[in-house]
Amino acid sequence: MEEKISGIYKWINKINGHYYVGSSENMMGNSGSRKNSHQRALNNQRHENIHLQRAWNKYGQENFEFVIIERDILKDKLLEIEQKYLDIAKTEQDKCYNKSFIAGKIEMTTEVIAKIQQSLKVFYKTHR
Repeated sequence: MEEKISGIYKWINKINGHYYVGSSENMMGNSGSRKNSHQRALNNQRHENIHLQRAWNKYGQENFEFVIIERDILKDKLLEIEQKYLDIAKTEQDKCYNKSFIAGKIEMTTEVIAKIQQSLKVFYKTHR
């Protein structure tokens, strides 16, 4: 059994340098790792981040690299350290796939609110 590696990671587009930053208690290794869950979602057209999904579709998996930025971070410090990287990413949004810049939370942007509203409309139409 492989050891879990906690820390901060980036998916970097090798063509244009754009990136997605995240954190996980289990970045690499087994099939339940964050790296593998990203790849599965992206390859199945189901990734929660539409910007990363579109870039993955356009450039292909072979043009993305999973890079560990910091490793072996204690669980209670993970979001705090991720937030430092998200603060940097927020200053360079033109080259960042992240759309939420709050570690561990969904940022309630107008885009997110519109998606929630649409989902609720569909739900209520089908459950009357």
